[in-house]
Amino acid sequence: MQRIALYAFAVMGLCVGCSSGSDAPVEGVKPSADNTAPTTTVAYSEIQAIFDKNCVGCHGTDQPKEGYSFVSHESLMKGGEDGPALVAGDPEKSLIVQVLRGTNGKKRMPFGRDPLPESDIAKFEAWIKGGAKP
Repeated sequence: MQRIALYAFAVMGLCVGCSSGSDAPVEGVKPSADNTAPTTTVAYSEIQAIFDKNCVGCHGTDQPKEGYSFVSHESLMKGGEDGPALVAGDPEKSLIVQVLRGTNGKKRMPFGRDPLPESDIAKFEAWIKGGAKP
């Protein structure tokens, strides 16, 4: 009897997990290139909102620190004194991710303030991994 109950419970779990009622993709999530796991797409507008809130005070249009201006996609892609701010498709090699995390010997940014929430840094990583498109 216990085996039957356990089997029934397992089957119900499978059915509940598969019963979304639609095969439509979830908004903001697309299959990865190798179709093994979904990846989250992040719009540049979300990235710009983070820049506007946390970065443009120092990296705006008037004498941006280290030559990095984050007021537009074009200015971000131009880079600064230490080269490109990012490597499209590779968050780990991207300077912007390294400074947000304070890795690879880089000072953590925003300097002198609380670090960005992990969810914001994850958005940068997903956006860069997706090609850093405008």
